[in-house]
Amino acid sequence: MITLRHVLVPTDFSAASATALVYGRELASRFDAQLHIVTVVENFFSFTEDPTEWTGTDIVFEISREDGKTVLNFTHVNLVPECQCYVACSDGWQFYIQDSLRDLIATGRGRPNVGEAVTGSELALAD
Repeated sequence: MITLRHVLVPTDFSAASATALVYGRELASRFDAQLHIVTVVENFFSFTEDPTEWTGTDIVFEISREDGKTVLNFTHVNLVPECQCYVACSDGWQFYIQDSLRDLIATGRGRPNVGEAVTGSELALAD
């Protein structure tokens, strides 16, 4: 049996994030976990020519149940190959979801980078 101590629900105040909040509340209730709600309001990169490259993009977390398990589908809408940070951001999202977010949910401690480049592809852009 899995133990959850923290449930993180990012929101952009859309209908999809309202649905994610419903699932987040249910998970938090079922596992007697703390519910955390996060809203991304602005972004400034230190490793791209345009530090506001994510302006006009949406970060979408879809939470569902399949075969008695919780499934998280993540999409960064409008993060396209033409973006300078495309590879670095794709690598970064993989790290933050598969490692840092999982650790935050399971242990209460994630691994944020606080705006600095940490993955190999982020460091390459920073050079």
